[in-house]
Amino acid sequence: QAVLLRILCHFAVMKAQLGSRVRVQGLQSKPKLNGEAGTVESWDGDMDAWEVQLDSGTLAVVKPENLELCDLPVQTATRVDDDWHSGVLSSTADWAVAMFGQDLKTPDGMRPTRQVLNGKRAVLVYFCDEWCERVSALTDGYLNQEGSDVEVVFVLSDHHVSPAAFQEFCADMPWVVFHGDEVALDKVMKRFNITVVPCVRVLRGTDGSVVCLNARTDIESREDFGTLLARWRL
Repeated sequence: QAVLLRILCHFAVMKAQLGSRVRVQGLQSKPKLNGEAGTVESWDGDMDAWEVQLDSGTLAVVKPENLELCDLPVQTATRVDDDWHSGVLSSTADWAVAMFGQDLKTPDGMRPTRQVLNGKRAVLVYFCDEWCERVSALTDGYLNQEGSDVEVVFVLSDHHVSPAAFQEFCADMPWVVFHGDEVALDKVMKRFNITVVPCVRVLRGTDGSVVCLNARTDIESREDFGTLLARWRL
């Protein structure tokens, strides 16, 4: 009975708050998020928590008891997190330069990050290492995507791989590759709080805000990217 009551209570909360404007309150683990407003995006059944797109650009997973309904209007994020950039963005790709560095490795060689990612509708940051299972469906989805409004940035999460092994591992990838040093890699890993791979974070191309914490399951459904972009509200 206790389990059934818990399920019914969660269902009631979900029905009442899906799509609602909320404010974060009472968080102990991430107190700096307290007071931030956002919009409820989806329910994470594994975590028994809401995915909330905060107005600051962060996608947070928050327990129902740490949310209160509010009527604040949506505020569009105009800054990258303070760890990356301290000023107002002057270009839709400034966030990407702050995050990935000045250049990215493409199948055609090194190119400026701003040039590669500017104007993209979505940027999928794909974290993987030498030993984990690959998200093979991502390759098909990427190659079959009509147009050029989606880009994948691959990040090899292994800190100890040799340069030769890195080049071999990434040689046949159709997308761009992050090639920062260990310090830069550590910043990216911490920025996205990556603890398990493979993982595919989905970012809004205009400002770098996270719209999906891990799109692996969505991608492995092999639905076309147009359908997935609509699901991610992009």
